[in-house]
Amino acid sequence: MAQVRVQKPSNPTKIDRFLGLNEDSTGDTQLKLGESPDMTNFRITENYKLKKREGYSQLFSSYGVYNIRGIFNGIINSIEYFLFAMNSNIWVRQIFSGTSYASLDNTTYANVDVVITTALTLAPIQAGTTGIDGFNIYTDSSANTLSEIAQANINTADASSTSSTIATTVLTVAGSLTGTFAIGQYIVGTGITTGTKIVSLGTGTGGAGTYNINFSQTVAVPVSINGIKIKYYYHTDKTIFIILPANLYANIAAARIGLGTTNIYQKLYSATVSLTDAITNFFTYQDTTYTLGTTVSSINAISLYIMDGTDYYYWDGTTYDKVTGYIPLVSISSLYDGTEASEFESLNNLTNKRYQSLTGASEQSISATQYDSQDTTTYASVDVIKTTPVNSIVAGTTGVDAIMVVKNSAGATLTEVSAANINTSAGSYYVHTDKSIWFIVTAGTYADIAAARLGLVTSTWTPLVYKLAESHLKSVDNVYLFSSTTNLYTLKTVTTDYVANTQLGTIRFISQPVANPNTIRVYYAKGWETIISSVSLTLTYNIKFDNTNITNLDSVDFVYLNGTLKVLTTDYTVNTTNGTITFVSNPGTGTSNISIFASKVSISRTEVTDRKYSMQFGGNTDFRIFLYGKITGNGTNRYYYSNIANGLPSASYFPALFYNDVGNTGTVITGITKQYDRQIIYTDISGAYFSFYETTLIDGITYPSFPLKTLNKVIGNLALGQIQVIQNNPVSIFKGIYEFIGTSVQDERNARYISKRVQVSLDAIDLSQALTIDWEKNYEYIICLGQDAFVYNYRLDVWYKFQFDDSISYLYIIDDLLYIGTDNGQISYFSSSFFDDNGTAIDSHWESGFYDFDAEYLQKYIYQMWLSIKPEGKSSVDITYQTNYNESSQTYTATYDLATFSAMDFADFSFAVSGNPQPFRFKIKAKKFVYFKIMLDNDNMSETLTVLSINLASTYGSQTRWESGIYKLYSNCK
Repeated sequence: MAQVRVQKPSNPTKIDRFLGLNEDSTGDTQLKLGESPDMTNFRITENYKLKKREGYSQLFSSYGVYNIRGIFNGIINSIEYFLFAMNSNIWVRQIFSGTSYASLDNTTYANVDVVITTALTLAPIQAGTTGIDGFNIYTDSSANTLSEIAQANINTADASSTSSTIATTVLTVAGSLTGTFAIGQYIVGTGITTGTKIVSLGTGTGGAGTYNINFSQTVAVPVSINGIKIKYYYHTDKTIFIILPANLYANIAAARIGLGTTNIYQKLYSATVSLTDAITNFFTYQDTTYTLGTTVSSINAISLYIMDGTDYYYWDGTTYDKVTGYIPLVSISSLYDGTEASEFESLNNLTNKRYQSLTGASEQSISATQYDSQDTTTYASVDVIKTTPVNSIVAGTTGVDAIMVVKNSAGATLTEVSAANINTSAGSYYVHTDKSIWFIVTAGTYADIAAARLGLVTSTWTPLVYKLAESHLKSVDNVYLFSSTTNLYTLKTVTTDYVANTQLGTIRFISQPVANPNTIRVYYAKGWETIISSVSLTLTYNIKFDNTNITNLDSVDFVYLNGTLKVLTTDYTVNTTNGTITFVSNPGTGTSNISIFASKVSISRTEVTDRKYSMQFGGNTDFRIFLYGKITGNGTNRYYYSNIANGLPSASYFPALFYNDVGNTGTVITGITKQYDRQIIYTDISGAYFSFYETTLIDGITYPSFPLKTLNKVIGNLALGQIQVIQNNPVSIFKGIYEFIGTSVQDERNARYISKRVQVSLDAIDLSQALTIDWEKNYEYIICLGQDAFVYNYRLDVWYKFQFDDSISYLYIIDDLLYIGTDNGQISYFSSSFFDDNGTAIDSHWESGFYDFDAEYLQKYIYQMWLSIKPEGKSSVDITYQTNYNESSQTYTATYDLATFSAMDFADFSFAVSGNPQPFRFKIKAKKFVYFKIMLDNDNMSETLTVLSINLASTYGSQTRWESGIYKLYSNCK
């Protein structure tokens, strides 16, 4: 008797490790089980499960079609701030709650009530006018942006009003009402007219059903707080008037509860700040600031520095302004004649100002042969004893110059006289044009010069004129003298205390300064000199700097022709806009005979301010600021770094020679980051470099340097400012994504290619415009362009893709939450409590590759499949499949709802209460296929989804038949 063998069914094929995207160019049939050729809005969890991504919610509804250009959240001088850049402005958030709602005005206006807030104290902001200003974005407790109105329209604002006739009506509702029902609330629901105010409550079952509600007349309520429409007016005293329906709240205590927490985003304002509508970056730095008022002092404070690629700004919570730049001490210990000066600090690129520290001179003696000669014949009434010329002083004139203090041997101060008054001024002195001092005595006092020397004994003189290291100054701004009484530097007054000569670069004090080292400080500004050869009959000449014509000058300070100082208007005219001077008469022909001194804030300031990215590096505390990221033009391959200022770190001192040029002039520095004790510099075409911190001690001054070494000649970075450091390894974008795993020596192998599995998609986009961020909490490196984001989970080494409802213009992390700025003027953040993208459903899709169940040559059959999902509040998944013969199948749906009280709809009530994984079994009919693919989808609002596993029970059939020498395969197989 024949024995029939029963073949044991093969074990189901199980997918319980989802391995993310793999866009394999060889086709879907080559993928590993668990890899996906097409996966959107799912992420891979820590244990390789498939989870629908969270949604995001807005901070405020759109202010307008503007790009969010930058976001910052951090501590500035002990206060935490959230701010962003949009529409060429910086907006800072302030929060209203509790006593911020100061008072309730229910008497001034007939139709509405007004809650008046405390005055906004953030500085510097503009006070409102009586009209609509647009200085604020004000949002209610539901993050809706409220409308601003003029003061004249407060009483006629269309806030909802209560009807004088109250009717009792039974409402039959087709769907759920929103919110918690309370007397005085305005409600919105399916079957209910928008703006219905609850006056009293009867009985009701909730959700769809019957409600016994007393309500008022219907009024449109487009924007509301808890269903209550409001608008606002921004007053001239910086208070907000919140406009509400009359009699809505009995008192301010009730209003505080009803209004809840609201937010206002205010424009910072400064007349000196003019941001551009471009990517704006921020960093905080504890800097040294200087007070140049009645004292010279310095304080440490944290400032927020703002870079938009056109200038360099700061805000410290009080002041919002351009960074004027640290004023360097260019020399110290200068004597009154300018000698013995020691160079101290280099000039600052950010400013053309500098200062010098000079030593107050002590008394200089005159005795013996320094009394050079006696004149007893020139003057009838007096004799004159002349000293040898004092070469270290400025020359006198024929008048009274007050360039020194002269005392006789008894210590009495003598009076200076002019040359014309010598004959009548015995007991005085005169300073000659040859720098000699003439002592005037009564005629016949001394028989000869020898007797005069014995009689005059030892006289003294002390200079009042001090020579600076430079001449031809634009201005002398401040002069300080040290006070031995207060031990402070005090600001002196021009004319009263001193006179400045900008042409010669001298300061003449009215009285003698303190005679101690470095007791004088002089702050001044200086432009640059242009040397030009004149051409006969040519009157107009361009002012140049570094051989380039300079326009929009601040001033032309001095003009010399053939060594003679010329007079404005009389000898020449100036066009500062064009950057030219025009002589009134023919200058003739000469070689390098025109000398022009001109000023323009700092001619090199833009070398620093046109860079819009920063990083900190150098020393144990990384106290130096590196600025890079010039977009176009000369110098895109240059970065600048800061120096210490007055012995302390500074973000406003960028010495003229503190820079490095990377690669050739056609290279653009696109990123600088830190790895351990090294600095990694990326370029667009010259690869990557590394640097480190070195110091050199010269004459007691420490000079920093950052030598450059080639790291990788091939792989650099294309996306400006988008280098991320992931687990201590920099990641760059360069025709793909590269992780730099070794940065000690040059080696082409130190850049590890990590984007192969998504390179097909990356090749289709402009990676130079991509945005990146490291969402460290999720171990996710995100590359975003437009509405698409490619995500690399570096902990799991898997890729997946997100697609957003908005086009992204900025990425930022705050307290482990990802914030996105959009191109339509919104900022939103992701949270596991959000199940949609600002009210738009998240369309999540996953599909497997075409799988042959390890038997490409056999036909297969599947009659059952199982899918396990994690039980959650509301969850479902739609399942379809394809084979190489069938393009689609019917849709199978697995749904699971836990009994929760979150947005409960009793019509959908389920008695499923288990939190354990739940498998679903489906009967399918997939026959005689070679390759099989399964697809999972969820695009339902308010749902989440976690897929734990998929099981496919397959059996094998006969061998696959040949047709025309090839397998009969599904035409879409790659």
